[in-house]
Amino acid sequence: MRSTSIVEIRSGLSKFAADQGADGNEVANLKPPKDAQAANALLARGLRDTSRELRGLIARLSRVKTPKAALTLINKTQTTRGGAETDRALSELQKKGYTKAS
Repeated sequence: MRSTSIVEIRSGLSKFAADQGADGNEVANLKPPKDAQAANALLARGLRDTSRELRGLIARLSRVKTPKAALTLINKTQTTRGGAETDRALSELQKKGYTKAS
């Protein structure tokens, strides 16, 4: 990240959180084949959880005073539950042939 202000950092994270939540809602509304339903539900939950976790991080960023301190806090934040769920869901969908490896 090359953000020069905390406002810019929070704004970027807020947009990403909103996008993740919207993507989770969109995925939840899909009608996948039966063999992909569980992974699809996990993917929707993972995206929504990521959105919620980012919003929590954004709230914590309101207490820092400098962009450097903000980036330090972001870097110290552990891997998220939402990210793990999303990774697991995408892996399951890939094994079933529904996604391409990047």
